Amino acid sequence: MPTGIEQLEAELGERYSKKTKDEYIRVAGLFFAFAGDKPTYERHNFLSYFDSLLKEDRGQATLSMAWFTCKAICRSKNIPFPCREGFKGDQPKVRKVNIREISVEGEAHAIKGPTPEYQQIADLIAWAKANGDDREKAYLALSTVYAMRAIEISTVNKREDIKENRIFCRTAKGGQPKWHEIPQEVLQYIKAYKYPEVAEAIIWNTFRSMRKRAGFDVTAPLTPHGIRRWLDTFYTSRPDFNVYIWSDFARWSRKRGDMPGHYRHATSEEVDRPTFAIHPLLPLWGEAPTKKGEK
Repeated sequence: MPTGIEQLEAELGERYSKKTKDEYIRVAGLFFAFAGDKPTYERHNFLSYFDSLLKEDRGQATLSMAWFTCKAICRSKNIPFPCREGFKGDQPKVRKVNIREISVEGEAHAIKGPTPEYQQIADLIAWAKANGDDREKAYLALSTVYAMRAIEISTVNKREDIKENRIFCRTAKGGQPKWHEIPQEVLQYIKAYKYPEVAEAIIWNTFRSMRKRAGFDVTAPLTPHGIRRWLDTFYTSRPDFNVYIWSDFARWSRKRGDMPGHYRHATSEEVDRPTFAIHPLLPLWGEAPTKKGEK
């Protein structure tokens, strides 16, 4: 019997571009990792999946793609799509997010979206260093040092992307991929792991497991996106720091009309040196771990 991915590939046929088909297949892989590859599904299978995406701070584009992919999965299996459609249907929508304040170096800054506090990130790093395995420490180091998105972490290839004290950071949103220095504080944690090829879902599951085992509420925004948002706020709120340096470091996409950003061609050293000089989370990795029992 063909797998769910094979059935979906047959359903998509030649109607879509390769890029679109690849995205359907990628998202279907995330759903199958969550709900399993089954002959049929109930409505609650899809609603639970959509709810998990909302809890993990996924954007509207991701939610919409998940919806259409799930419909395509049902078509490929020749089963009815059990969710309600229409304005008041089951299609997931980003919940209204109130602008709130977080503290960065003792000052309050307004920010949209679920974002952890500094102490939450610090506590998770301390827990991982004392209790985490090589995979957990590596994934958390990539997130907290380089602001990597979940999908970017999943693409790291040790043989191709990690050379001595340098790492190649790929991008998922149209930014410029770059080689970066691996600071001594995280060198042992990043190089200790083998980085087998994994689905993006594995990254989200790893962070969910760390939150739970470290004693955080399951809804705590300690996700790759939440940590990235905290670092974005830290660097862009500093009047003495060039925002284009951070945009290069964090692999922001270049927007039309952003001429200074479009024509900027900084070297990796020009980007790394000022960023690491004031990096708020990097020193936490250099502290000696203290063994703590799991909560």
